Amino acid sequence: MADLLVSAPADATTGRYHYTQIEQWSRGDDQIIGFLIETWRTNDGATTKSEKRVPGQPARSFDMAQIGVRQVFDAITPVSSSLSAGEVESFVERHGPPSGNPVVLASAISSDNGGPLLATECPPACDVTLRPIVFFDAITSLYRETYLDRAARAALLRLLAVQPGVAFLGEVTDRGGRKAVEVAVAEGGGRFCLLFDRDTGVLLASERSVPGYVLDDYSLYHLLERRDLSPAST
Repeated sequence: MADLLVSAPADATTGRYHYTQIEQWSRGDDQIIGFLIETWRTNDGATTKSEKRVPGQPARSFDMAQIGVRQVFDAITPVSSSLSAGEVESFVERHGPPSGNPVVLASAISSDNGGPLLATECPPACDVTLRPIVFFDAITSLYRETYLDRAARAALLRLLAVQPGVAFLGEVTDRGGRKAVEVAVAEGGGRFCLLFDRDTGVLLASERSVPGYVLDDYSLYHLLERRDLSPAST
């Protein structure tokens, strides 16, 4: 799959903002709370966020069918917040743009998440020396922090392909109705899944499940782009 990736539309843009629009449904105690979050982030970490929040719903009977239905958020007034570059440490500041070299990318991910530096040859091993579920969490954080071009997405898929404990679940459809390829890891009775666009390798969705609840977290990555327009211009 990594060898056959095609460019995503945003690969052709060079805007100064890494713009994300993410729909997230997360469990807090016995409730599921929904968020629609737009974020504008510059390479130095300066961040402006616009957030819509749906009131909590019972976690044990939560209706998964509302995920991906954008009208759920239409009547909600967004709340905005900003952080300066001095308040946020960015991936690009620490490592530069995500590398298309699996060795370099694996070392960056490992060092950011408490793992030792990469010591094994990559490929074929590409061992990031993290627990698989921590590695999956690092991937979602990476996609939220900075833009991954086609080479970086291919490198990330190659790392996924050789990590122990990662299961390939085949082709699925995410809650937004998009076709995806799903991979998963399991730990402590829970499961963490990542869904990628087969053609571009872009992350489309992530899902965490834990025993006793309908879900722990489901995130839809609606837009992952580079933009020149500031939040004030949209």
